[in-house]
Amino acid sequence: MSIEVQLKQLALAMATDTAMRLNVLRSQLQDIERQKLELQKKIETASQSSKRAEEFRPKSGIDYLCPRCWVQHCRNSLLRPIPSTTRQDIFRCGSCGAEFSLDP
Repeated sequence: MSIEVQLKQLALAMATDTAMRLNVLRSQLQDIERQKLELQKKIETASQSSKRAEEFRPKSGIDYLCPRCWVQHCRNSLLRPIPSTTRQDIFRCGSCGAEFSLDP
C-alpha cells in the first residue's frame, strides 16, 4: 500500500474519531444548556420570592393555603389538617407535601 493511501486512511480514521467526539460534545452542550435553563428558572423564582411572600394570602374562604407553593411556584394550594398527638395544629399541603406545625 502506498504512503499516500496510508496517509489518506489515517486522515479518514482521524475524521471518524473527531466526528464521534463531536456528537459527545454536542450532547454535553445540550445537557449544560438544560442545566442553565433550570438555574435561570431558580434564579427568577428566588428573586421574586420576597414579593410573593408579601402578596401571600394565608386563607381562601375557609381553607388555609400553602406558603411554600405560593412563594416557590405562585400557586394556590390547599392545606389539609392532619391528626396530631401534640397541642399544635398540623397541616399538610396536597400539592407539595409540606407539613406545617402551628400553635393554635
